Amino acid sequence: MVDVRKSTVILPINGFAVPFHIQTLKSVIKQEEGDFTVLRFMFTTPGAITGKKEDTPFEDPSATFIRGVTYRSTDSFRFTEIHKEINDLKKAATKRDNERKELEIGRASCRERVFAGC
Repeated sequence: MVDVRKSTVILPINGFAVPFHIQTLKSVIKQEEGDFTVLRFMFTTPGAITGKKEDTPFEDPSATFIRGVTYRSTDSFRFTEIHKEINDLKKAATKRDNERKELEIGRASCRERVFAGC
């Protein structure tokens, strides 16, 4: 289940609905395997190569992390729908973060001009 308002993906784990923020998802892969459709959720974890310049700091070095979760179903239509919703939410969140960073950079350059006396 995808909660667009809270930017979370809710996954069933051991009978509990566990929310994960969209930014913790590295990727979601949908594959067809015979009569089944498989959804693989890969998460950002410490020590993993993310391709980002920023290192994600974690406060608790003894914490346990989930690297991935796999679900399998015969309902390929529902898994396709979930895959699309998650990817759309991930794109929107990335776009929002990029806009926020650009706005902060713009504000910083305005402050620099004000302090420089321009």
